[in-house]
Amino acid sequence: MSKPVDVKDFGPDALAALAALQTANPNLTEAEVQSAFEAALAAASPISVTLSGGSAVSFATKTQQVPGSPTVTQLSALPTANGALIRASDDMMVYNSATPAATDGFLVYEGDDIRMTTVGDLDEVFVMPIGTTAIDVWAMTL
Repeated sequence: MSKPVDVKDFGPDALAALAALQTANPNLTEAEVQSAFEAALAAASPISVTLSGGSAVSFATKTQQVPGSPTVTQLSALPTANGALIRASDDMMVYNSATPAATDGFLVYEGDDIRMTTVGDLDEVFVMPIGTTAIDVWAMTL
């Protein structure tokens, strides 16, 4: 992974210089073009990068297998002071009670991340797979 000092400002001036090099020397080999590109990148200035929005709290993760429909399953406890992110291995419904009304909950598609910032503990979340087979639900605290 790049560190902020690895990110360079490779702007229009450097691109123009490379284009001029290619125009002046149309028979450059691929290796010569790559060498010129690497030299231009090495000469470019680092960009100052400030990272923000990260959490000072360490995150926890867990995986839970949930039986297939029509069973509504309460996720097991995991304190989520800043909320949680969950994802499932197949489509599921997410509810806020074990006995939801027909209009409660919402559909979450396989692989979609659901960010819940008002959940204090994962055991406040109830899920039910759309299909009859069991699914895995992955969770990460925020």
